[in-house]
Amino acid sequence: MKSRYVIGEEGIMTSLLDEFPHLYTTPQTMHYLWQRHSKQIDMLTKNYNEFKKRYIKQRSGKSGSDDQLDRGKYNKFLEDAFRKQKMLMEIMRDDLAHYERLNELKRHQTMGNSVKVWTQIKNFSR
Repeated sequence: MKSRYVIGEEGIMTSLLDEFPHLYTTPQTMHYLWQRHSKQIDMLTKNYNEFKKRYIKQRSGKSGSDDQLDRGKYNKFLEDAFRKQKMLMEIMRDDLAHYERLNELKRHQTMGNSVKVWTQIKNFSR
């Protein structure tokens, strides 16, 4: 699954900021986001260079069938990358759901304790 947008290295963060103009972020947060963005771009560049070394062979006089094989390998590489990204997103969603359940449980416990204390105070004052 390919994105319909093609954005350059520096364009990802600027396009996000353009997309959400009302979003206020502190300078520290922006610095953190730019650092993470830079690390991700470096990682993608490194992975692409590794892919080029491993799968794309620079041979002169390449036949059409070799070109199709390279495209097939490239498509398989992309499918694997998207599959891994999808798995990572599922893990992150599960972690988020777990975190939200824990917060909800803590909130219910706190409310239960508050009610218990309130009833004790009410009974004590009688």
